[in-house]
Amino acid sequence: MKKNKFIFYLLISLLVSCNNNKKQKLNYTLSKVKTYEYAIDNTTHYFSYFTYVLHDKYLLRDNYNSNSTYLLDINNQKIIKNDEFKIEGPNGIPDFPGAAVYPLKKDSLVVVSVSGRTYITDKNKVVFSRKNIKNNEVFRSYGLNPYQPKLYNGCIYLWKSPDFLPKENQFFTQANYFKFNLKTHSLKNIPIYHLNKTLGASNLLLKTYFTQKGNNLIIGFGNTPKLLKFNMDTNKVTDTITPYTPPEVKVKFINNEDESEAIKLKNNYFFYNIIYDKYRDIYYRFIFSPVSDISKATKKYDFFQTMPFIIQTLDADFNTLAINKFKENTYNLYDYFVTKEGLWISKNNFNNPNFDENKQVFDIFKLTAK
Repeated sequence: MKKNKFIFYLLISLLVSCNNNKKQKLNYTLSKVKTYEYAIDNTTHYFSYFTYVLHDKYLLRDNYNSNSTYLLDINNQKIIKNDEFKIEGPNGIPDFPGAAVYPLKKDSLVVVSVSGRTYITDKNKVVFSRKNIKNNEVFRSYGLNPYQPKLYNGCIYLWKSPDFLPKENQFFTQANYFKFNLKTHSLKNIPIYHLNKTLGASNLLLKTYFTQKGNNLIIGFGNTPKLLKFNMDTNKVTDTITPYTPPEVKVKFINNEDESEAIKLKNNYFFYNIIYDKYRDIYYRFIFSPVSDISKATKKYDFFQTMPFIIQTLDADFNTLAINKFKENTYNLYDYFVTKEGLWISKNNFNNPNFDENKQVFDIFKLTAK
């Protein structure tokens, strides 16, 4: 009897697995509905690590490799404010470039740096500063789009920069995320760890990324299609989700210390991010795909400019609605965000023949029926 039960559950498991990977009938597609552009001068860089949409009217963006942010009025296509932070002194933030930033309001930011320091600003002043050290552990973060901080119930949730290399076992036992309590200014690890412990794999294949829907974080990993659902109220992973994955998407192992790592990554698939679109209650999952001509690939770590990619649109239950493929050397996959109009992706790619460093250009995509 026990043997029969085991066989029954095994068959069910196989059926679920097969169903998850069977060819999907897709009734929707991401359609380009608009191109948006605005002029920038020589004080504003065309690239930003992060973008926040404020009040459905403004874009708050960092000014790449500088100690400043700017505020763009979306409707008027005009930069209306530029805030620059000093590098030294009581109001200095020397490690602002690349830091994880969360806007509490237009004139107040929480900044958590790669060097392991938290700042809270009010206009151009630093009103709080602390070293992020707890029990000899340093809490550091980074501000790229896949790890944009999230706010829930008075805490900022942040991606945690690892203290170990992928070839070390500690890399997989260290928490991937932490939170900063705005009231008590305390730090706490979040119990989220790697799903696939592939010792020695490339950093990009082991990167994690996350988005937020209500009281849940949805967390993904570079080397697996699986997603974790983490409930911020219970502080627990409540579900593991495996959305349909196109059959050609297979992530090959690449060694982190391989001298041809960049070239091999460009001939690989890997998962990059998932974004929740609150306006339409859907998700966009980003997947890098191999370049068309590997013989022309360089050892530069410029994947976000040179690699083709797939955007898989999922409904609220993670069923696939659309799968769209995008060409290499066209978009800048560091730079994207969602507004009421749709999904914005930057075209400021220096390999794009229409690239102009004096303009910021985005294509806007919306889910439409085929």
